[in-house]
Amino acid sequence: MAFLNQSERDALKKDLLSMSFDPAKRKVRGMDDKGRLVFYRNSQTIGQWVTRFELPSFGARVTLVESLGTHQKKNGDINTDYEFVDVIVEATSENRT
Repeated sequence: MAFLNQSERDALKKDLLSMSFDPAKRKVRGMDDKGRLVFYRNSQTIGQWVTRFELPSFGARVTLVESLGTHQKKNGDINTDYEFVDVIVEATSENRT
């Protein structure tokens, strides 16, 4: 399988951004049989959680970025949700396209 070039990576990013988190995660997991989950909802910066997949057959690394949102229920309880905010698709070192 050929590595993804810059325009294909941009198209993948645009496609994933049009989805919610779970369908985007399923799409990335199903893209590459040799792909692997690097980390799930890891927090490296304040207020952001990232999930990263390595896709060696495509020469790409896909990072799904979420932020934590809160809203108040009618009974006064505070509910927290993860909000899918960004996708980062970058080339691995083997990908020279």
